[in-house]
Amino acid sequence: SLWGFVQTKYQSHAGFLVEAFVEAIPQAVLQTIFVVLEKHGTALNAASVGISIFTVASKGYLLSYALDYLTFFFNFACVAADCLGLFAITTTVALRGGQGALVYPLTLVSISGVVLSIVAGFALLWFTIADDHLKLRNKGSWPSGVRGVSSVFFDLYVVRVAAWFLAIVPCLVLFAGARLSLLPIGVLKSIDPDLVRHAQFFRGLMHFLNGKTGGSDDLRLRLWTVNTLVARARRNAHDLEWSLKARGTSTTTRVVVKKWVADLFTPKHYRWRTGTTQQGQIASDSGGSDEDAAIQQAILNSLSSSQELGTGFASMATMAFRRSRAMMWVKQTLRHVRLGLEERSEVFRPGFVARGRAELRAHSVSVALRAVALISLATCLLCALPLAVGHGSLIALSVIFPFFHAGTNCIGPSSATCHQAVQVPAIPDVGFASEAVRVSLPCGLTIAYCVVLAFVTVLAPLVARRQMMWMDLEDLHGFPDAFYGGAVLVELRKRHFRDSMLRARLGHYLAEHVMTFIEN
Repeated sequence: SLWGFVQTKYQSHAGFLVEAFVEAIPQAVLQTIFVVLEKHGTALNAASVGISIFTVASKGYLLSYALDYLTFFFNFACVAADCLGLFAITTTVALRGGQGALVYPLTLVSISGVVLSIVAGFALLWFTIADDHLKLRNKGSWPSGVRGVSSVFFDLYVVRVAAWFLAIVPCLVLFAGARLSLLPIGVLKSIDPDLVRHAQFFRGLMHFLNGKTGGSDDLRLRLWTVNTLVARARRNAHDLEWSLKARGTSTTTRVVVKKWVADLFTPKHYRWRTGTTQQGQIASDSGGSDEDAAIQQAILNSLSSSQELGTGFASMATMAFRRSRAMMWVKQTLRHVRLGLEERSEVFRPGFVARGRAELRAHSVSVALRAVALISLATCLLCALPLAVGHGSLIALSVIFPFFHAGTNCIGPSSATCHQAVQVPAIPDVGFASEAVRVSLPCGLTIAYCVVLAFVTVLAPLVARRQMMWMDLEDLHGFPDAFYGGAVLVELRKRHFRDSMLRARLGHYLAEHVMTFIEN
């Protein structure tokens, strides 16, 4: 499968990735700084730096996976721009020192960010140590203990502290270099396992939403069809799992899924009409029922507004739908984080203060561990806000910094000064060659960065237009693997053809009554 191929690539390049972050990138940065500062650069040094940058940037395709080539090239260009930008900034600062524009603000936010990251990381380390030690001492609440810990002192206090110190260098490389790369990783979800593992399904869904499978050209109608099916499928996902387990040997998975997805629209599974729900029908549903109902109501509002009041009001309803999705996502994420912390952490487990009071006299070690955990957690929280603001400023300054020096690095006054200084040495040819390499490195890296960033800027609106379509979809994660198949796509196309034909001939409201009659 494609997911297996990507995993194989990650495993085969894991050694190189570790070597790149621990040795190759820091060594190449130091080499370029030495060439610029000491004026001993040669063509071989420049070629070595270029090969290092190309080799590191070429591995960016591991983070650049996408369903279409346009997004893939955008993701890859983001990784390449970060790699070129890191070297362009370091060589420019080494060449000009404190005389360049934005050097002092960039240095200030970089140093403060590194200090805050080290402090917050060290505090987080001791929080995890104290929390796991508390779990090992409270065997009644944590009978299975902590995975991978057989010796408390060695595994918690020696191995983890040593691992933290060893992780400083690669973490600093990521802190200094990861800027535009956060877009494919954090926003576009290029390494989302579901997206890669079920790529054929998501490509078929993308073709359906883009209108390449026939039917109405209105994207809102297609989104309405997809979101209706996904919302109903989420409430009946347990039925699919049960049917797959209970199927006979002669029944294929596709047949089971086809029958299940067709039954989603029958009254016995889910009775839902034009945004209203019968009493008691969702009494046994989980906390996601309110989210599904809100999403469906927003979809209907958008569709109804487009039919009655024009596209302006439809756009307002669509924005309301996106806001409701965002609010539901934040609420659900916070709930999952809280439940995960309560399930895995002794500190966040309910009754932490009461247990601390009970241990105050009898278990002094546990009290000390709780104090260490609380102090460490407070330190992390205090560092979080300034670290976030500082890192955001660092990203913004790092992106625009090479632009302010593109001209001066290549044709600015320093270049003239450098060429005048070349005439002084006793061996002018060697001095001129070294000085030419010294000046050409910042110039070439800055120009290459600007070209790649311009390419990213051109692709950004095109990619954003494609990604906005996914923002209007219900969450497609968490279904059984059998869901991501051709049976669901066939059912989507069939219902869309039927609905678009009825709306074209009968209008929106009359078509709704006809579809209600058909499903009943």
